Amino acid sequence: MKLAAGVFIVFVALPAYSQDDKALQDALRKFGDDFTRAGAGDADKIAAVRTLAQYKSERTARALTPSLTRGPVKVREAVARELGNFHNVDGVSDSLIFALRTYESTGKKTNPIRIHALRSLGQLKAKDAAPEVDKLIGEKDSWISKAAVDAAASIRVKSSIDPLIRALRRIEGPGGNGEISINPLLEELPPVTVPAIVKNAVLLQAKPKSERDILAEPIHGALKAITRTSFKTSKDWDGWWSKNKSTFKVSE
Repeated sequence: MKLAAGVFIVFVALPAYSQDDKALQDALRKFGDDFTRAGAGDADKIAAVRTLAQYKSERTARALTPSLTRGPVKVREAVARELGNFHNVDGVSDSLIFALRTYESTGKKTNPIRIHALRSLGQLKAKDAAPEVDKLIGEKDSWISKAAVDAAASIRVKSSIDPLIRALRRIEGPGGNGEISINPLLEELPPVTVPAIVKNAVLLQAKPKSERDILAEPIHGALKAITRTSFKTSKDWDGWWSKNKSTFKVSE
């Protein structure tokens, strides 16, 4: 076929786009079928969440986020954990922040969801989550507090420095000797395939003796990550911060 002068043939990569789109459509359809299948248990739903989460897109996030705040707790944990891998996907950090606020006063049963949400916000380096993270640095539950401290270390904003110093000051005093519970995320404890009496002994050994054991090192690490400097005590940090607060900027 002869073409007139000045006419160009433009090849658009429609087949590749269509294949990707079809794969996502199929994944969303399969997720809906597997997740809502009659008789589907927690393990089935978690497997469905993990399979769909391989597709990092806004459409995937929209399909997953309703399960952040309803359904079995273990499934909600899985969604909060998986969303930490959705970098640069609009709306994900907002959904995780909403989950933190939703579970703010619901008790220890939902603490694992809050921990995973905080960790995911840290993975995403979600600066818009800083106000919520800063507030939770001072949370009474040590494991929530630690997750917030770890998130602050990754997000790296100036506003986190004051609550981190306050938390360090508190645990350096008598308050740091308070007895704490076993980590609610059991998968982080040593695997145990032994009789119950031995299992209980292992869990007891895995339990830190005080809040100071849990929080001191992460707080120092977070302060160092944000400021690129290091001090041994809250008094030292206070002295440095009082001199530098007005001019301090977080380095890249």
